[in-house]
Amino acid sequence: MLFIFYCSLSVLSSSLQFADTTQHAFLAASCPTLHNALPVIEKLYVKWEKASTKLQYTPFKDALEAAMNKLNEYYERTSVSDAHIICMGA
Repeated sequence: MLFIFYCSLSVLSSSLQFADTTQHAFLAASCPTLHNALPVIEKLYVKWEKASTKLQYTPFKDALEAAMNKLNEYYERTSVSDAHIICMGA
């Protein structure tokens, strides 16, 4: 689901390339990456929040807010699972 948001926001501009960078933080063929999840989600949320307040991204404000709501939903799900906490200590 997050991949859809990454793809849709990649058209914004070169200054919003963080979506692509964020997606790569979850990709690894040889090592676990779940420990990257919370810091990356927080960073992505902050960048989308800043972008949503900029005039140049006004046409994308609704999409950015929807994306932030979805990220927040995933972030809140981590509070009911110890998997992320365990991975952070690994």
